[in-house]
Amino acid sequence: MPAHGVFEWRVNGVARVDAYEIRIVKKESKAPVIYACSHVSDHAAIRRAQSLVEDGDLVEVWRGLDCVYSRGQTEPWARHKSATKLL
Repeated sequence: MPAHGVFEWRVNGVARVDAYEIRIVKKESKAPVIYACSHVSDHAAIRRAQSLVEDGDLVEVWRGLDCVYSRGQTEPWARHKSATKLL
């Protein structure tokens, strides 16, 4: 049982979290910073990513092979022609 005031996400009685990657390229740098984390939903992962970036930074949130959020460019890095240069 979770502590008082703590919400625990459960599916069929089993606690469920997904693994995410938050990829950030700071406006002063070309090298990405990649955070690996677990969250209960895409929304929670996106909120975490938004708390880590500043104006002008590029950011993407990935759940497995799915890009669930992107800000700062029109196509996800992994699909971009220069993805190998960024990663």
